[in-house]
Amino acid sequence: MNKSLIFLFCMLFSGVAHAEFEKMRTVTDPQFGPLRQAEALDVSLDLEYGRVSGRGIGILNARLGYLHVREPLFISGGPAIRLSTGLSTALGPQLQIEHLWMGMWGQGAVLVDTHGKIIGTIGAGFSIIGAEIQLNNRGNMDIQVFFKLRLPVGVLLLWACNQ
Repeated sequence: MNKSLIFLFCMLFSGVAHAEFEKMRTVTDPQFGPLRQAEALDVSLDLEYGRVSGRGIGILNARLGYLHVREPLFISGGPAIRLSTGLSTALGPQLQIEHLWMGMWGQGAVLVDTHGKIIGTIGAGFSIIGAEIQLNNRGNMDIQVFFKLRLPVGVLLLWACNQ
């Protein structure tokens, strides 16, 4: 892909994040060779699907936060919002750790929905697919499993803007 198109995309859609990506550094490790390091703004989107009380539920999780890169680890976190087709909207902090070389990731959040109920989530996966377990306190402890498609926008921009 043409580098000027990638640059234009980075400037238009990532704003301040592009300036942060320019600060990416490379350090040399005696065992692994050159490793990348950076700090940047991060955006992450997760699409989820599961069944709650016999009906299908779709969820969109969005997080805007901070990305800390110390290759092979990408650590990101920040405030997240959960929008759903059958559950109430929820807000709270989310943290994610990804091992770039193995493609494995883990993610957790503590959210509070519009009814004041606390929701704990923990998810794991490989590449862009995974699963998430949600614990909801709706009078009794309710556990749900969701299948997850993860779209790490910040990581993709980091890669594209540094090609």
